[in-house]
Amino acid sequence: MKRLTYLCAMFVMTLFAAMAVSCDENKDEGTYDAHWRSLNEAFLDSLGNAFKAQGGEGKGELKRIVPMSDRTVPIYYTIVGADKGYIGDGDEALFSDTAIVYYKTMDITGKVLDSNFSGEYPDTAFDIPSEFAVGGMLASGSGIIYGWSEILQYMRPPKGGTDSKGDFFRVYIPWSLAYGEDDYNDIKGYSLLVFDINLVGVKHNE
Repeated sequence: MKRLTYLCAMFVMTLFAAMAVSCDENKDEGTYDAHWRSLNEAFLDSLGNAFKAQGGEGKGELKRIVPMSDRTVPIYYTIVGADKGYIGDGDEALFSDTAIVYYKTMDITGKVLDSNFSGEYPDTAFDIPSEFAVGGMLASGSGIIYGWSEILQYMRPPKGGTDSKGDFFRVYIPWSLAYGEDDYNDIKGYSLLVFDINLVGVKHNE
């Protein structure tokens, strides 16, 4: 945990320094977009290096899946809040299911872009979760991004009648599995997105 935190902190410090130079020297929007892309891809590379440094699959806190929708780029994630009861014990979400989730969306600088809860963890007495079709991918015209469709199928909700709060993952989704090359609302093109996702329920559709 400490090693991964240190590696990420070092990268973020380098990132802010590089962004400061970029904003000062590169006024051209296209140049800035190219630099932003390189920063996001370098962040993904840093996750890959941290994954290798911990010894690969099953050797540390950083985990990896190879998406079915694009096998050329990995999705990395960590399990969050297990010591606070965020361990799903229900059945994994399926592609045909509807997922009920709390989520927070951030870019690689840590800027929050979207969220349906405000604290470190959801406040179930105040916050309201959202529902998404697991297979309702954005590329089809509506619904969630490819990366969400992939990671939700690795998550478990709480089983009815237990104290489980459902799986809580911090997920790093590359731009090619998120919103792609173009800007989307407040999200810049080529953005690797960091999501905090807490799966609190699954509706099994016929």
